[in-house]
Amino acid sequence: PLQEKALNPLDPAETRSRLLVTTRIRRLLGSGRGFVDIDVGLLSKEEAVRLLLEAAGLAALGDGGAQEIPPQAFEIVDLCGRLPLAVAIAGGVVGNYGALDREVVELIREELTKDTQADGLTVAERITQASLRSLPAEEREPAERTFLLFAVFPEHITIPMPVHCLLYNSPS
Repeated sequence: PLQEKALNPLDPAETRSRLLVTTRIRRLLGSGRGFVDIDVGLLSKEEAVRLLLEAAGLAALGDGGAQEIPPQAFEIVDLCGRLPLAVAIAGGVVGNYGALDREVVELIREELTKDTQADGLTVAERITQASLRSLPAEEREPAERTFLLFAVFPEHITIPMPVHCLLYNSPS
């Protein structure tokens, strides 16, 4: 129907435009509608460390110069499962701390080794929480509100009232 077409402007059958969507949720865009699924897999350990250092603003450590890559870099990419998004966010955490040391590794380890059965969060969601914890207090609330603005809820899920209130600045 016409209404459905207006709600799905990204349908490749209806436009010559193309959009690249990266996700680990394979069913996000549906199937059989012209979408191409490409599995890129995990980063190699070397690629993951390079991404971590670049995202942290410490790329000089990995340029083959005299400085050796700290073992903490390898530990963090292992904690992140060498998932590109998680590694890039972890690099941001390291950048917020300004150093690649035990303290930042422990912050990331604490968040990533929580009981996954209890809260059902993914590695990317957990490292995002660690990134919020790494921000100075005055930056944390605005960052959390920004994350809410980009929240996506499947159509069959009711948006929780606290999220709705935060999104629309309403008390209830």
